[in-house]
Amino acid sequence: MTDSEQDGHTLISRRALGVITSLLTGAFGALISFGATEFNTGWTERGPEPGYFPFWVGLVIIAGSVGTLAQAVLSRSDAAVPAITSGQARRALTFALPMIGFVALTHFLGLYVATIIYLFVVMIWQGGYGPPAAAAVSLGTAITLYLMFDKWLLVPLAKGPLEAWLRIY
Repeated sequence: MTDSEQDGHTLISRRALGVITSLLTGAFGALISFGATEFNTGWTERGPEPGYFPFWVGLVIIAGSVGTLAQAVLSRSDAAVPAITSGQARRALTFALPMIGFVALTHFLGLYVATIIYLFVVMIWQGGYGPPAAAAVSLGTAITLYLMFDKWLLVPLAKGPLEAWLRIY
């Protein structure tokens, strides 16, 4: 059985991914060039005006995107080559979903509590560690972050309701 058969069915082909990527980067380049027109994009006796460099960088990005689009559309073999399979997408989500949860928890619970929850869950779920080891590492990491940033460097990080309740401000 080949790797692509083990990974499941194709979600997106290499050609489709090339087309999507070139369209997105082309739009990004157009946005840069369009934004640069808010400033003068010319050249004066003193040198380039504020929008000159971003305008031309945007045009270079657009040109590269057009080349990528042409290559993707004209390629006959890439239509059947899988770029992302269901198995690969599942593995990527296994990594991405806890990170998204961490960001959401940071907003509501603060960085320290979110760090404890994130590390504890990921160490058990993905790392296969037992709860005592996961608890030790997650608590140790949060305490280390607090001491380093809040106490030694005097750079307070995002705190939530638990820190307010414990009066760690």
